[in-house]
Amino acid sequence: MDPLDRLIQLANLQGRLDQRCQLQGSWALEHPQAVPGEATFHIVMAGTCYCEFLDGARLDLHPGDLILLPRGTPHLLRSDSPAQPCEPTVERRGSIPLYQLNGPGEALDMLCGSYRYHAGASLFGALPERLLVHMDESTQQPLRALIGLMREEAESTRSGARSIIDALATALFALALRAYLDRQPRGDGLFGLLGDARLGRALRAMLERPEHAWTLEQLAQQAAMSRASFVRAFSALGGTSPWILLTRIRMEKARGLLRQTQKSLLDIAAETGYQSEAAFSRNFRQAFGESPGRFRRQADSAR
Repeated sequence: MDPLDRLIQLANLQGRLDQRCQLQGSWALEHPQAVPGEATFHIVMAGTCYCEFLDGARLDLHPGDLILLPRGTPHLLRSDSPAQPCEPTVERRGSIPLYQLNGPGEALDMLCGSYRYHAGASLFGALPERLLVHMDESTQQPLRALIGLMREEAESTRSGARSIIDALATALFALALRAYLDRQPRGDGLFGLLGDARLGRALRAMLERPEHAWTLEQLAQQAAMSRASFVRAFSALGGTSPWILLTRIRMEKARGLLRQTQKSLLDIAAETGYQSEAAFSRNFRQAFGESPGRFRRQADSAR
């Protein structure tokens, strides 16, 4: 499995299209800080608008633009002319709510949605505060086709439309992230490690086989480096030690198994590289502040 697929899987990503906005005139929509483990996104299909942040930054959004806020940063969406927050009319035409506001000037047509994921997931921690994807020749065809299908299903009253839309929203995340990474220097952190020819081999090995009883010597061999050079280079580029990152990957996998299966704690310990339930539980508590048993009970009660 591709490293990005692994990271998305570990994050337990679930997409949802929340609403469609058709706004015309002078308008402003406030979006407060999202809860931990929730990202927000907006897709402009027609018209233009501004997205403003508390730090004073502003992004101009045009048709085909997709903005993703991995940590649900508070923001204000508004028309070209400054306006006070408004209350659009809300109705349901199809499978999602439609927010409408009529007035003079250019009309905006926009899809808004969210992603739920395991709070603290490595993938989302590695993403910037805001991520903007512009459609161009290399991204236009797949993104435009997927967004067009989302819009069609949003307008539909056919059975299964809601499930189809949410599945498409999850696929949209992978396409948008791919487009973003293709255009950005990998820098440091998780994506910097994956982009490094040698260190990336060690990280991919961790993601593919977190249950393996890795030693620093074995991971260094994956990178064709000495142990000391590997630890030094990995920590400098990744911002953390190989051992800490491996433990994080194991714990994220364990969290998914606890939520999605009824396997015993001993079996989950073995699947995440621990020889005893006690060692596994100790590391899980250190990572998430609660025991694996309590996490599972809370996950079950939330269903």
